[in-house]
Amino acid sequence: MPALVVLYFSDLHLLLPSASIVPGSARLTSPLADDDALLKLITDKNRDFVYIPSADILLATLAKGGSTSLFQCIFAGVTGVPRYSVKQCGSYVHNVHSPCWNNQATYLYNLSLPHRRKVLTGATTLRVAIQRNPYDRLLSAFKSKFTCNTTLYGTDVRNRESMVPTLRRQAALPLTQPNCMNISEFAEALDRCRQIVTSNRTLPFASKLKHLRKLDIHIRPQQFFFEYISYHIVLDVDDLSNVTNLTPLLRRLPFVDLVSDGVRQEHASKSYNLLVPELAAGQLHRFALESKVGAIKYPTSV
Repeated sequence: MPALVVLYFSDLHLLLPSASIVPGSARLTSPLADDDALLKLITDKNRDFVYIPSADILLATLAKGGSTSLFQCIFAGVTGVPRYSVKQCGSYVHNVHSPCWNNQATYLYNLSLPHRRKVLTGATTLRVAIQRNPYDRLLSAFKSKFTCNTTLYGTDVRNRESMVPTLRRQAALPLTQPNCMNISEFAEALDRCRQIVTSNRTLPFASKLKHLRKLDIHIRPQQFFFEYISYHIVLDVDDLSNVTNLTPLLRRLPFVDLVSDGVRQEHASKSYNLLVPELAAGQLHRFALESKVGAIKYPTSV
């Protein structure tokens, strides 16, 4: 019987490249200050960056990283409507172009290049990144969107029907039935996708980024570009429940009284333990290292 392990990253700083810039640190210049090509590369067609004009807030977050809970909170704070209803609005709360958002939020790529640059480098915008332990995030995505064990984990079967064959195609794996995976198949698929990028060390940054963005948003590595963007607040998803951590963000919202209690957890894949074979754990670990995770910075005097 193969060895079973559960691997965790307890120290996120171990994933940081040695030359990384601590989020929120002061810099005299930014690579984004005069490089339109880099600015477009980072922001074009990238829905990870959401801008709240009325509050001058930039949010960087990803699926399976507390985004549903956070966006429900922000929605109430900027629209005055206590809760976003998928049934009434016709799409998930992440779709800030939904009429229910009443033009109170937009994706950064919708702004002009000068406006994007001002948001990413200017002194007035509050820049907030919400990240998650990348290994834990992969396990959560597996249970929520890929596993065959739907009863145990409350899996989203409807999305799984398209997400599983898509991942198999991207990893050049056979399109077998049923449209679900065990943890070893999931890990192998991600590892193959990783190898497509890392096997060619001369692959340009643009090509690597383009490949990673083809992956589903629930498994795509966290790319918040800490080496280019200085955030005022970097929080771990587990700390969203602490309203103190979010106070600098929430107090900028027009309807702050509706969000004074902070973020409520909206949904999560059930937290039953998942035993991961040693080979699969190693593959998931290597894929997790593709996430550019920044050092946690809690707000103090922002």
